Amino acid sequence: MGIGDSSKIPPERNVLTMNTLLIIAGVVAIVLLLVGGFSQALNWLLWVGVILLVIAAIGWLLSFMSGRRGHTV
Repeated sequence: MGIGDSSKIPPERNVLTMNTLLIIAGVVAIVLLLVGGFSQALNWLLWVGVILLVIAAIGWLLSFMSGRRGHTV
């Protein structure tokens, strides 16, 4: 029973945590995209937003394809 041992966590909680993290990453990505689009001085935020959005989409697709329940489309 170490720090990274997730065998004791129920699967429903893992799905809820994954969904919450993906939603937070998606919201942060959209906010960064908007901030980067409005200001040329903060152009790098546009790229950070795009990268975060791609990571969030890949994570959602991987968890969706793994067959876990709790996904809304």
